[in-house]
Amino acid sequence: MQLMQSLLKLSQQGGGDERQIALFQALKPFVSRDRAEKLDRAIQIARISRLAGNALQSLGPQFFQAGDAHV
Repeated sequence: MQLMQSLLKLSQQGGGDERQIALFQALKPFVSRDRAEKLDRAIQIARISRLAGNALQSLGPQFFQAGDAHV
């Protein structure tokens, strides 16, 4: 669990995302199958969160204007 938290923390930091993902992939042959699957999930989460963050930055102001509270 601590490994996943550390990997997610690294993946959420700005810049160098692709290098971090490459590091995660390079570690996979040296860990157990269970941990390799967790690395795969961490990589997927990192990519999805980066896409979501980019989408929020570029589209957020259009969808979250003060007068448009559609909750």
